[in-house]
Amino acid sequence: MAKYVALLRGINMFGKTSIRMGALQEWIAELGFDAVETYIQSGNLVFETRERSAPKIGRAIRAAIHERSSFDVPVMIRTRREFAAAAAANPFRAAAARDPKSVCVGFLSAKPKAAGLEALRAIDARGDRFECVGREIYLHFRNGSARTKLLSIVIERKLGVDATLRNWRTMQKLCEMAGG
Repeated sequence: MAKYVALLRGINMFGKTSIRMGALQEWIAELGFDAVETYIQSGNLVFETRERSAPKIGRAIRAAIHERSSFDVPVMIRTRREFAAAAAANPFRAAAARDPKSVCVGFLSAKPKAAGLEALRAIDARGDRFECVGREIYLHFRNGSARTKLLSIVIERKLGVDATLRNWRTMQKLCEMAGG
């Protein structure tokens, strides 16, 4: 059995796409996945499965959510090792140690093209910084995440991929849950 982390975009945000985590956990278990755990109310799952295809797992989770709730929710899947590597690659580790809420990791559905990254760099981010490594984008919000122009919707539009952000505290907890 392999361990995976599933990160759902837009769950329980602003009163829309509301799904109870207990129900979500049941839906995922009904897919045949084992040891299903959720973390906080924003669509974080850790589970085990014999299935080895991350795209297939993501499609199954997305379809199960759509079937039961009618919400079309993008799902980013990472193996336990990929998730741990994403945490280890954080270029803003010192900032995360000082203020974990000021650093986020954005999980992308695909590696962005250079043109998309250039379009994102062209935004006047007012001191906020980002660095993209593979399918992850690391963000340091120097003035707080509430004031940033580097919102996930902006990231998605500029990069042309789905994205979901997790703050550093959530990253640490999911690493602990996944055993990475």
